[in-house]
Amino acid sequence: MNDLKVYRNWEESGTQVQSALAPFSAEREGRRIEMLGSYATAELGTSAKLGVIAIQDEKAALTSVSDMRRHNGMDQFVFRRIAMVIGFYFAKEANATSSSPGGCRSPNCRR
Repeated sequence: MNDLKVYRNWEESGTQVQSALAPFSAEREGRRIEMLGSYATAELGTSAKLGVIAIQDEKAALTSVSDMRRHNGMDQFVFRRIAMVIGFYFAKEANATSSSPGGCRSPNCRR
């Protein structure tokens, strides 16, 4: 574990309670792998600190982010179209009501 940059960064932070996210490269079985690592230090008591380290392949992490963005974009597209249809419907109804004879019931209405 000492060969991982994220672990060394956490060790160097000492007793500080902090968190960080950093990209790094790891070499496993002769292959170089781009990784994302994050760490957080949790204080369990006055003298007890715990380090939590998470490591994920960078390509897999960024793939999930792009999937979320694509789904979010499609959802926005659909909901905007629904809102436009509803808005046009009610605008048409309001226009038809106000332009019909007797449609304006306010005493300030000009006829």
